[in-house]
Amino acid sequence: ILAFLSGALALDAGDARSAEIPAGEAKLSALIQVQGFQDNVPGTYAEIRGRRAELKLSWNVPEKALSGILMVDPFLNTLITKDVYVSVKKLRNLEVQAGQFKPPQGLEGRWSSGDLDFVERAAVSSAFGDKRDFGLQVLAPKVALGAASLDAGAAFVNGSGQNRPEDNDHKDFSGRLGMAFGGLWAGGSAYVGQQPAGPLRRYGGELRLRHGAFKVQAEFLRGTQDSLPGSRRTWQEGSYALASGTWMSLRPGFSWE
Repeated sequence: ILAFLSGALALDAGDARSAEIPAGEAKLSALIQVQGFQDNVPGTYAEIRGRRAELKLSWNVPEKALSGILMVDPFLNTLITKDVYVSVKKLRNLEVQAGQFKPPQGLEGRWSSGDLDFVERAAVSSAFGDKRDFGLQVLAPKVALGAASLDAGAAFVNGSGQNRPEDNDHKDFSGRLGMAFGGLWAGGSAYVGQQPAGPLRRYGGELRLRHGAFKVQAEFLRGTQDSLPGSRRTWQEGSYALASGTWMSLRPGFSWE
């Protein structure tokens, strides 16, 4: 049993509800997801729980080419901050972000929770792609190359993870590059870092094909998982494939992991 409740309140300059941001706009949105499930495993109980309660405040000042996002999730057990960064877009196809964000890694892992095809991300996307960190990243989305378009991103991050202070002098690098031609997309990503527990490496390839309201998509990701200092890092890998579409107000689909 799954219930979604989402809503958005837009406050635009010139509107009677305008936020007090000179020559700009602000938007407040929410995604609330409640899950109910029952498992027959001994020691477990039927449960209704809050899976997500993402509250996002975004703002934009076009004249200054400035924007920013603050997103929190009160359902998290510890620190609730997810995204908090400032973005500068002075050039047409170049955006610079500073703060806590998702580095350019993977495909499904970078999507917002409201854009997912299924209730949860694939396990490998959660393990390697759905990561946040403090740092600086440069994005170049939808750079026209004739009939194709290029999407690139690069970031330097602490590597210590979401809401965690830096614990060494090394800075980790993450990069992503892909190309779209019509409804076909192909790309790859890499993460190279050094942490107290040892080297941190992640690599991946992705493929997606869209046709009208239907889509097929696949990813392969491989890397070393986070571990405690003094423990040995091991390589892990995984993949998934999915197909989904839109029919009337429904979004049927299936996935394999």
